Amino acid sequence: MNHYLQYCKPSLSAALTSIGLDKVYHRAEGQYLYYSNGLGAEKQVLDLLGGYGAVLFGHNDPAFRQQAVDLLQANTPFHHQFSIRNGAGALAEKLQPLLRKETGWPEPFRCAFTSTGAESVEVAIKHSEMSRGQKLELLSKQSERALEQLGLAFAENTTLSLALSEAQAMLHPELTNASSDQAIAYVSKHNASVLQQPPVFIALEHAFHGKLTTSIQLTHGIMYRQPFRRLGLRTEFVSIAQLERLCHGDTTWLDRPSLLLPKKTKKGLVLEEVAIPSVAALLVEPVQGEGGVYALTEADAKVLHRVRDMLGCPLIADEVQSGSGRCGSFLAGSQIGLKPDYVVLSKALGAGLSKLGVVAIRSGQYAEGFDILQSSTFAEDEMSCQLAAAYLDRLAEDDGRALSTVRELGEALLVALKELHQTYPDVIKDIRGKGLLLGVEFQDQDHAPAHLIRTSAYQGALGYLLTGHLLNEHGIRVAPPASAGNVLRIEPTILLTQQQIDELIYALERMCLALRYQDTGYLMHFLVHDEPHPTKEPKDFRPWYASLGIEQQYSQPADSKVAFVNHLISSDWLRQVDASLQHWTDAQCDDLVRRFAFDKRVAPFAPVRMQSSQGQTVDFILYPINSTSQQISEQLENNQLEPLRAAIDERLAAAKADGCKHAGLGMFTSIVMNNGKAAQTAGISLTTGNALTIAMAHEALVNAAQDRGHPIVSAAVIGAAGNIGSVYSLLVAEHCQQLILVGSGRQGSVKRLQKVAYQVYQAEWESLQDPRQPASGIASVLQNHQELIANWLSQMPDKTAGEAIFDWCQQYLSVGPVLISTDVAAISQADTVICASNASDAFIDIGMIQQSAIVCDIAVPHNLSDSVLGARPDIRCIRGGIVQTPHNESLDPRVRAYLGEGQVYACMAETVVLGMEQYPTHYSYGNLTKGQVKWIAQRAREHGMKLGKVKVSESM
Repeated sequence: MNHYLQYCKPSLSAALTSIGLDKVYHRAEGQYLYYSNGLGAEKQVLDLLGGYGAVLFGHNDPAFRQQAVDLLQANTPFHHQFSIRNGAGALAEKLQPLLRKETGWPEPFRCAFTSTGAESVEVAIKHSEMSRGQKLELLSKQSERALEQLGLAFAENTTLSLALSEAQAMLHPELTNASSDQAIAYVSKHNASVLQQPPVFIALEHAFHGKLTTSIQLTHGIMYRQPFRRLGLRTEFVSIAQLERLCHGDTTWLDRPSLLLPKKTKKGLVLEEVAIPSVAALLVEPVQGEGGVYALTEADAKVLHRVRDMLGCPLIADEVQSGSGRCGSFLAGSQIGLKPDYVVLSKALGAGLSKLGVVAIRSGQYAEGFDILQSSTFAEDEMSCQLAAAYLDRLAEDDGRALSTVRELGEALLVALKELHQTYPDVIKDIRGKGLLLGVEFQDQDHAPAHLIRTSAYQGALGYLLTGHLLNEHGIRVAPPASAGNVLRIEPTILLTQQQIDELIYALERMCLALRYQDTGYLMHFLVHDEPHPTKEPKDFRPWYASLGIEQQYSQPADSKVAFVNHLISSDWLRQVDASLQHWTDAQCDDLVRRFAFDKRVAPFAPVRMQSSQGQTVDFILYPINSTSQQISEQLENNQLEPLRAAIDERLAAAKADGCKHAGLGMFTSIVMNNGKAAQTAGISLTTGNALTIAMAHEALVNAAQDRGHPIVSAAVIGAAGNIGSVYSLLVAEHCQQLILVGSGRQGSVKRLQKVAYQVYQAEWESLQDPRQPASGIASVLQNHQELIANWLSQMPDKTAGEAIFDWCQQYLSVGPVLISTDVAAISQADTVICASNASDAFIDIGMIQQSAIVCDIAVPHNLSDSVLGARPDIRCIRGGIVQTPHNESLDPRVRAYLGEGQVYACMAETVVLGMEQYPTHYSYGNLTKGQVKWIAQRAREHGMKLGKVKVSESM
C-alpha cells in the first residue's frame, strides 16, 4: 500500500504516478539515486536535479557525513535554545568576509538563522516591515508635532487659513475654506489613515520566494498564489522594464501616499507633503530557478539599485537556490554587481545533510530589537551550523577550486546544450542560466499536430512528460521549474563528468527528434511498458498529420462559436487519434488513459467551420474530457459524479473563455450533468442535443417503416415513463394504431405511465380539432369514436381531455389504442419497438421481438446489445440518426469515429443549429417537450441539416 498517497499527499502522488515519477528511492550516493523496479532489481538514476540545488558536492558526501556522525557520537547539544550558541556565532563570523566581498558593502551583516529557505524569506519580510514600522513611528511623531503647531497657529491668529496648491485643492477639497477645527481634524484623520496603510512588496515576474503564508504571496506563479489570495499581503509583480519606467517617473502602478505636515512660512500656512515608506522591500532572485531559470544582468542590477534608492526600501537578494556556490560564486548576484541589503541563503549551505537557512542583513539596515522578537526552534543548532561552516571551508579550499569547477562544468554543459539548441531550434526555444543552474526551454506545443503532445502542453505538463521520459527511458533525473511547465531545470552536482554530459545530450537529442517528428508513442512508451524503449530512432509522423488536412485557416471570424464536450468511446480509439500508437495494444491504450485521468482536460480540437444554407457561419469546436464510456459508466454506477461534473464544468468554462456562446453535452456527459441542470458554469447556453437526436431517430424510424413496405401498426416504448420515452411516445403516436407504454414496475411506475397516456390522448385529441390536419395514428382511432368521446368529455369538466379519454377507453373499449404494461414481454405485440430505458446493461431478450420488427434503441447504454442482435438479422435496428452537414463540412478525421465525410451526430448538429440561430438561452436542458423536438427539426432543415444515414451500431 502507498502510505504516502493515502496519508500524506494524495494529489501529488497521483500526479507522480500519472507521469512515471512515482519512484521510491532507497539509496543516494554521489551523483546517483537508487530505486528498486517491480522485479526487485536496483536501478541507478543519474541525478541532475540535486535536491533542487541543495546538493552541490554530491549525495551523502563522505567528509560531511563523517562529520555528522562524529558530532552525533560526541553528543553535541542540539536543543540548547536561550543560550550563547557558539556554532551559530562561528558560522556568522565565517560568512562575514564572503558577504562583504560579494555584496560590496564594507559593514558587517547581522545573521538570523532558520531551518528552510521559505522560512528565511518570511524572516526577511518580517524584518523589512519592522524596519518600515520604526520609520513610520518617527513620521507619526512628526505628524503629531506638526498638528500641535497648527493648532497653536490657529489659536494665535483666528483669521489664519491654509494656502493649498492647486493639486492639493483637487485632492483634498474638504480643506478648501475649512475652519481651524475642521482643518486639524481632517489632516489628523488623513495622516492616521496613511500611517496605517499596509506595506507593499515588489517582486519580479517569474519570482518564486516560497510557499509559506507570507512567501506564497511573493511567488508569481498563479497556481500557487490563487488559493491564498485572500490572506492579504500586497505584492506588485513587475518586469525590469516597469522598474526602469518607475525611475523615470512612471508611478501609475504604485501608490505612494503622503503625510500632510502643516508648516508656517512667510506666505502663511502650507501643507508639506511627505511620502511615507510604503514599499517595505524589493525582492529579487539573481537567477530565478523556480520561475523558469531566468538570470538577471548587470543592467538589471543597476535598475534595481536605482529603484531601491528612490523608494528608500531594502533590496533583498533571495539566493536560496542560486547562492552558496551553485552558480560559480558564493553569491550569484556578485557576478552582475548586485548590492543587496539583505541576503537570503539556504539549500546548499547545509552541505546536503542539514536543514539550515540564514537571513544576512547589513548592520546599517538592521532594526534594533528584531533578534528579541525573532526565534526559531530548530534554527542555530550546533550540528547544522558546524556542517555549514565545513561547507564554506570546502568552497574556499585550494583558492576556491570548487567554485572554479562549478564554472568550468557549467560552461561545458551550457556549450553542449546550446549546440543542441542550434540543431533543434524548432524544438528548443532557449538555453539559459548560470553555473550549475541551467534551464532548457522547449518551444510551445500548443499547436502540435499530435494531439496527446498538444494536450500535455495545454495542461502545462509538457516538462513533466519529458521529465518522466528521461527518467524511465534514460535513467536521468531532472524536473521542470514550479512555474514554467515547458522548461527542464538542470542542477547537477560538482561531481558531473563529461561522460554524463554526453549521456544527457544523447537523451535530449532523442527526445527532440520525437518532438520534431511528433512521435507520441516514442515519448510515452515508458507509461505503458516496464522496460525502456528499444534503441530504435523516433519515426517521422509529420507526413501523416499533413495528409489529414486539418488546422484550416480562415480569413474572417465565424458569426458564432460553439463547443461540444465529448469523451473517448473506448481507450483503443486513441489509435485513431494518433498514428504513432498503432502498435499499442488495447490494454496499453487503456493504461495510458487511466494514467492521464489525474487531469481530465484535453486540448480542444481545431475549429470546424460550418455554414448554413442561409449564410450564417459557426465554428464547431470539440472540448474533450479524458475518460472513456466504460470509466464514466463505472463512476455513474458508483455514484462518483462530483469529479466528473467538475471536469465537465471546467471544459464549459474553458469554452466560454474561448468565446463560445453555446455548448453541447455529448455522449455520457449529458447524463452526468443531469441533462445540463447540474452544470455550474454561467454565461454559456447549454444543450444536450437530445431534441434533434430524437427528431432524427424518429425520422429514421418512419423511413425504415416505409422501406419495410407497411406502416407502423403497433409500437411499444420501453421506458415510456421517462422524459425521453414520453416524448418518443408522443411522436410515434402520430403514426401507429396502437401504442404500448412499457415501464419498469418500480413503485409509482404505473401512475407515471398513466400520465404519459393522458398526454398522448390529449395531444391526439387536440390534433383532431384542426380540420387542416388529416387524422393519423392514435388520432385516427379516436376519430372513429369522436362523437361519443366528445359527449363523454362534456360530462367530465374536472378532468383534462387526456385523462377523460383514458378513462373512456378503459370503460368502453376492450383493447384501447394506448396500453400500459410493466412487463417488457409486452413488446412482442408490437412491430416497432423504441428503447429508452435508463438501465445500466442491455436487458432485452430478442426472442420477445416480432419477426422483421424495427427497433429504435437510443438508450444510453443501449437496451439491446449488438452481440445478441447478431442472432436476429431480420430485425432492423436504429441507434439514431446521423446528420448530413449543409456543405459537406467534416469533423477532423481523427475524431469522426463511426462518421463519414460531411456527417455529424444529431446532438452535434443541434449545437451547431443553436449557434446559427444565436439562440439566447439553454435548449435541450432538463425535460424535453414534443414541441422542442419539432422546432429544432424545422430549424435544422432550414439551415441545410438533414438526415444523412441511420446509425445502426453501438458507438459508446
